[in-house]
Amino acid sequence: MALRRLFMLGMVGILATSCVTRSLWKATDPLEYVSVPQNEVSESELQERGVRYRKDDKRGLYYVEKTSLQRFGNYTIRMLATPATVVLDVAPVIVVIGAIAIAESELEELHRKSGGDQR
Repeated sequence: MALRRLFMLGMVGILATSCVTRSLWKATDPLEYVSVPQNEVSESELQERGVRYRKDDKRGLYYVEKTSLQRFGNYTIRMLATPATVVLDVAPVIVVIGAIAIAESELEELHRKSGGDQR
């Protein structure tokens, strides 16, 4: 019995590590800078627009701060999609727990019908 519970907890732990919500939030981080190749925009252009940026000569990129509209879009996506991703994160755990509970119940019933000891 203890081994089954340990197995169930292990499965729940494994399934909980695949987090769709965490991926969504990382992809829609409103504070993340946008990567722009240096050959697509000049530094003077960025300065004219008055945007905040960082220059990375090693990678040939500018990291440009998102606009208010982009940040608003990221927050909107998070607000609308998070409930669905939470359901996707929790559903496998519920299925595993339900399957283990049903299997354990069936095993106990089989044990009882075969004349085994009562616990």
